[in-house]
Order: sequence, then C-alpha cells, then structure tokens
Amino acid sequence: MIFYNRPNDERWFKLCAAWSINEGFNERVAPWKVADLLVWHYHGILSYDSTKKVYAEIIKHCTKTLGTDLGSYLFDETLYDIVDRLDLWELPSNEIEYEILKVINDNPEQVQQYRDGKEQVVNFLMGQVMKATKGKLKPDEAIQMIKDNI
Repeated sequence: MIFYNRPNDERWFKLCAAWSINEGFNERVAPWKVADLLVWHYHGILSYDSTKKVYAEIIKHCTKTLGTDLGSYLFDETLYDIVDRLDLWELPSNEIEYEILKVINDNPEQVQQYRDGKEQVVNFLMGQVMKATKGKLKPDEAIQMIKDNI
C-alpha cells in the first residue's frame, strides 16, 4: 500500500470522482487497492485504458474468491505483478517516438491532408499510434507528439 503517496489536490479528487461515476466500485475490491491503482494513473505510470484493464483483472480475481472475507482480503498479486503480467507498462520515449514516426511515414496521404489544414486527420493518425503502442500512450500526448513531428 502507498497511503503516504496519495495526492491531495483538485486533480486527484476529480480523478476519483470520474472513476466512481464512469467505472464504479466493486464491493469485493478493497478501497485502498482501488486508490493505489488510481495513484498509478495519476502519476502517469498507467494510461486510463491500462488502469481499466488492471481493475478488470482485480475484479476477475475477486470473483474467483467469493468466499473470502472482504476485511481480511489480500491479493496474491501486487499491482506491479498484474501490470507486468498484462504487459501494460508505459513505453520508453524512444520507442514511442519510433512508433509515431513509423505511423507518419506509413500514412503520407493523411499527413499531407493535415498539412493542408484538415485538422481531423490527426485523430486518425492518433488511432494508428494507439494501435501500434497497444494503448500504452495517452491520446492527448500522442496527438501532440504527432503534431510536433509532422
């Protein structure tokens, strides 16, 4: 557990509120475990999509252990183990840049359309980058990096 490392600012509270509205909480999952997971997302260790995948994995694990008392429930796997098993670690910057440049080079027609002023094309390129990186990059970061490299 990383209680001492929890943020205490408006962005943190908005993240927690958005998570509870969009993803909900499962009564089988200890609240401190969800908070630890959200801290990883808050600090950029996991993208939102990766955070959802880890949460789904935690819920799946909880469903398998329905007889477990929630108060004494501890995970066999740490968050680190789950992220490692699912291969959800963020990519190193040189690998991200390689994938972005590859997408730009593989889509010259869309790049030209963007240069001609068709802003929406960058969303297509962002989708290609997300596909190439298996969702390990935040979409707004991908868009900015694409624009910087075109």
